[in-house]
Amino acid sequence: MKQRVVYLGPSYPWLHKLLSAELPSDFEFIPQQNGDHAEQERLVEDADFVVVLKADAELVKHMHKVKLIQYHGTGHQGKIDVAACRAAGIPIATAPGGNTVEVAEHALMLILAVLRILPTVHNAVKRGEWPMWEHRMRMHNLEGKTVGIVGFGRIGREVAKRALAFDTHILYTDIQRADAQTEAALQAKYVPLDELITTADVVVLNVPITSETRGMITATRLRQMKPTAILINVARGEVVDEAALFTALKESWIAGVGLDVFSQEPISPTCPLLQLDNVVLTPHVASGTMDSLQKKARAWYENFRLVLEGKTPNDLV
Repeated sequence: MKQRVVYLGPSYPWLHKLLSAELPSDFEFIPQQNGDHAEQERLVEDADFVVVLKADAELVKHMHKVKLIQYHGTGHQGKIDVAACRAAGIPIATAPGGNTVEVAEHALMLILAVLRILPTVHNAVKRGEWPMWEHRMRMHNLEGKTVGIVGFGRIGREVAKRALAFDTHILYTDIQRADAQTEAALQAKYVPLDELITTADVVVLNVPITSETRGMITATRLRQMKPTAILINVARGEVVDEAALFTALKESWIAGVGLDVFSQEPISPTCPLLQLDNVVLTPHVASGTMDSLQKKARAWYENFRLVLEGKTPNDLV
């Protein structure tokens, strides 16, 4: 009998086709359709494995046969009731491999888009204008700038690697300092957060959401940034005080921002950040490439195979 993999992710036929194409022949891919809780509870009752974006205690109660709860990507905090899973004896794994390079590339894209005010000039050309000189006083190179990376894990290090190609200077801060070999390879200097904030021309946020990082970028820290500096957030929206950020942008405490994440998602049509032209906004898609999805699927199915072989799955919570 085939192992039943219940997929509690987005209900798009193209996505189901892509993910099921990676599935080994002795597994059966069972996606949710309408995504309501009742359907999810019914599906997981006979599941051997589940892939989730969210799993509360009530859903876990219905996982009678589940051998592993596989989180879709990373950043499971607040999305999975870990205590309920532990009480039920069901292990949880994440899939960071499909989020690393993808998020780092997106961060670099946002940096360049903000420095070159891409939305402004793009929209002008689409309107039939040709502002070849009008906006140059707002455009800047990345070359020679100091890039400050907050959170120097997998993604932060990939951001550093890519930023180095632009002849930048790399600063970083993290709760754990990198080893000397990593620092040398990435030409990265460790500094405390407040020194990074005041020194960097580009501040890139890559931290998970924790009690220490929630609200980390306060009005005080935004005021400490250079008026020519930009902020990039590919971490979680709650890391930044968005009200203070709006004021910082409106009053030119900082020059611009690139955001892929927000404290409320989707953002409200009345979000004040939408009024500004020194912002570049994307809808939490930093890791959302076809390549990423394939990497994640392979990681899930490898974990399921490891469980069936009595081995420890990768990236356990």
